[in-house]
Amino acid sequence: MERQKPDRKTIRAVIVDDEQHAVDELEELLEARGGLHIVGKYGDPEEAVAGILDLRPNLVFLDIRLPGMDGFGILKKLSEEGFEPAVIFVTAFQEYAIEAIKHAAFDYILKPVEKQELYQALFRFSLTYAHTDLATNYRKLFDAAYAEPTIKLPVESGLRIFKLTDIVYVACDFHWTRVWTAKDQFQLVTANLSYIEERLPAEQFVRISEDVIIHVKYLKKVRKLSRQCVLEKNGELITLTLPLSYLGVLDKYL
Repeated sequence: MERQKPDRKTIRAVIVDDEQHAVDELEELLEARGGLHIVGKYGDPEEAVAGILDLRPNLVFLDIRLPGMDGFGILKKLSEEGFEPAVIFVTAFQEYAIEAIKHAAFDYILKPVEKQELYQALFRFSLTYAHTDLATNYRKLFDAAYAEPTIKLPVESGLRIFKLTDIVYVACDFHWTRVWTAKDQFQLVTANLSYIEERLPAEQFVRISEDVIIHVKYLKKVRKLSRQCVLEKNGELITLTLPLSYLGVLDKYL
């Protein structure tokens, strides 16, 4: 049976965000617009899954970065239970996640939420909801969101694709850059460090000096007295110099 386009007066929505101030601000904007009833608000992902399955809303406003399980994980659990609501992502998340959302034809708004952007997203929802194949959208989203992210970089022979999880660190080599990976020793990239830094997700890669950027997943320890950063790759320890001005940049990752 074809799903009917919801009337503005009957749209039932849920907000999922672990930041209370963000929930309050979004709720205030939605109430000012009208035409939508917020039936549930959740900060805990597991509670959100249970609540959404119970309430069966037309629309979910969903943050991506959540404690314990991200927004994509929530949608995966809902889909496994046979419920696939329309989604407007409310996020400050990194670029590749937004690309995944775009690829799946879901809508999104960026934090901090601006009224006009929110209202435009709701207008698009009202126009397209009845004609959207949500099951297909979910499959596209999962394929894009859970695909291992990569970066394409120039090398002497052309272009090479690197898996982000394979990159241990990158270091200046005069005007070019060496990319050290978990599988290879290194690959010489014909681009400077700043070019590469702009294309790496900031929450995974950190500059520890003017000449080096590391992947924080390989960080083993920081020796502040000797100003050293120690990485571990397949059981092998790699020691890098940590200048005095950069000593504190890795504290939050330990």
